[in-house]
Amino acid sequence: MKESNVIRRLKESFPKALIGDDAAIVASGGGEILLAADAVVEGVHYDLSFSTLSQIMQKAISSNVSDIFAMGGKARAILVTAGMARQYQEKQLEEIINGLKLGCDFYGLKLVGGDTVSSPGTGFFNIAIMGEVEKGKAVKREGAHPGDLIVLTGECGGSMAGMELAKNLFEISNGGKYAGAILPIDKRERSLLMGFVSEMDLFTGDGKIDKFCGENGISSVASMGLRLIRQYLVPGTQPLDRSGLEDNGIEITSMIDISDGLGKDLAALCAESGVGAIIDEKSLPVPRVLENSAEINQKLITELVLQSGEEYYQIVTLRSAGDVRRTGRIIPVGEITADQGKVLLRDREGRQRDISKDGYEHVF
Repeated sequence: MKESNVIRRLKESFPKALIGDDAAIVASGGGEILLAADAVVEGVHYDLSFSTLSQIMQKAISSNVSDIFAMGGKARAILVTAGMARQYQEKQLEEIINGLKLGCDFYGLKLVGGDTVSSPGTGFFNIAIMGEVEKGKAVKREGAHPGDLIVLTGECGGSMAGMELAKNLFEISNGGKYAGAILPIDKRERSLLMGFVSEMDLFTGDGKIDKFCGENGISSVASMGLRLIRQYLVPGTQPLDRSGLEDNGIEITSMIDISDGLGKDLAALCAESGVGAIIDEKSLPVPRVLENSAEINQKLITELVLQSGEEYYQIVTLRSAGDVRRTGRIIPVGEITADQGKVLLRDREGRQRDISKDGYEHVF
């Protein structure tokens, strides 16, 4: 049984629940409250052999904040349910608390409650988030129309590539076809990288990575590889700058965050709007270290971009978008079409193929 089937059954059983967006909208006085929740389970969402519980909590918070940002809202408070595995000791508790503190500090959130339970198997955590948005200003998935421009707010592919690099670094797997071209072979350098990666958090910026690599004689390519590992372990998320678009007469018609993969999430947006989409392979934003690597071909790069989940950038559709330019935050990649259910990629040779299932889906 697939996750999409479970969601479909829930929507059919609770038609008034309006299930289908990144967050639920609840009227409150002169504004609206946004509510969302995400769970992470050991062995499904994270692996303690190369990530810490602190990093896991920070990533879980980013996942929830991303849902609020994808609705055009501001994140305010969280509740946390912690399923504590029986093998957890004081050290694990300290890591969990540290991750919650860092995540709340990074996004200016309040931790207002939750629950703790014993888990007989592996650990799990669920975060419920509350946000706010001005009345009538929430951006949903259902507003896209044929002719709307599709834009992304950041690069794609980094999270999946970062996961493979982290697995290679910690010798969990060979790390794909490109790890050898990015990570150092020298054991001393790899040991240093492992220590640095274990200390990464949401506040680990590019400057800190570059300083560490410079002081330890680690290559600029490996430095860019660390950015990808950070993108996987402790991804940050940012809201779309709506004012810059709206002030120029550009209407934001729909939005979704990239949590399951560009192809799958774009298909989810199109399903809610009753439209199709076509995106251009040549326009897809790719991390530079992958694009410049001789060890990775274009087919593999495109696969990473379409399937990589947990990116926490937004897919946005815009109307009257003639003045939009490719920038670091707004990257045009395609157009909404009238072909309902058809989500297509146009490759560099002009051929088209379906990408609606490119991404991750839970199977129960």
